[in-house]
Amino acid sequence: MEPADQLSFLPSKQLVINTFEELAKFSLTGADSDVTSVRICPEISTIEIEIEAKGLDAAIPGDQLRTLWELQQDLYKLAALALHRSADPRLLSSEERRLFEVRVSSRKGSWIGDVFTSDFWGSLFQNLVGKMSGVEIGMTIGVCALILAGYLGYNSRNKRIEVVKKEETNQKSFEAIVQIVESFNNKKEIEPGELAAQAQNIIDTTAEKVVKRSYNAERITVAGKVFDEEQIQKLKARSKPETNEPETLEGVFIVSELDKNLPDQYSMRLKDLATSLSYNARLIPEAVDGEGTTAMELVNDAFYKETPIQVELSLGKKRNLVVSVSEVTEQE
Repeated sequence: MEPADQLSFLPSKQLVINTFEELAKFSLTGADSDVTSVRICPEISTIEIEIEAKGLDAAIPGDQLRTLWELQQDLYKLAALALHRSADPRLLSSEERRLFEVRVSSRKGSWIGDVFTSDFWGSLFQNLVGKMSGVEIGMTIGVCALILAGYLGYNSRNKRIEVVKKEETNQKSFEAIVQIVESFNNKKEIEPGELAAQAQNIIDTTAEKVVKRSYNAERITVAGKVFDEEQIQKLKARSKPETNEPETLEGVFIVSELDKNLPDQYSMRLKDLATSLSYNARLIPEAVDGEGTTAMELVNDAFYKETPIQVELSLGKKRNLVVSVSEVTEQE
């Protein structure tokens, strides 16, 4: 039985973290053994994204919706790294994906507002029980939450974390943040460094994507990263065109059409159950992550039994390739 399943039979005791001081204590000592869930208040568990420009309302343009989808994928990678020691989101089950979904709120005057991660950390806490010590769990969640909120930054060169944002915190809260930094940098036996680096990478890549996909922006803030108008133009000037970036699509699909006439490959039409959109795709065993024959069997069974399957597609101009296929263990 998995640790998360074991917790479900215990009386529920939630640790609510409302202040930096409480987060520092959790990071340094972990949670009491009878705590079954953790909730971090929005002030220290929200990724703030603001684009300042004239005439903005609360709508999110299509390009930035893509940014949010990619941010969600990056958070899945962080969860997979924590739970399965590999930053491959395909290792997450359908249920785990549901647990690690984040919510987004837009605000007038900004294309994007807040990305709420409190539920993400709660799910990570429950799933890390039994895989890390209590102190390791506390340190990992505390450090990563503060990086994503922009209060800490991970310096990949010397593999240390540093304080990024001192404002908006009183002296007592700032001292609590410094305590977390000193503990992280001094306790070499604790290994949340890889996760901290991944959290910092999420902010860096999200910030660059927001900047590249923003039009007429005068100032952009993503967590602790701030770009003024001059920096925005410089980043855009040296960025490669977006069309050079490979795109992927992952979801639960029904195989509505299947053509097996081509040798050693399938052509198919997939209908996304979440959006009802349909995609033409080709399954070539050599292009599939894992056993290609097994993938073909799963697609064949799904077509004839009219059952859903989890599919990841690599989207191309001329054709879409299936790169992974797996069973849907639990329909949502």
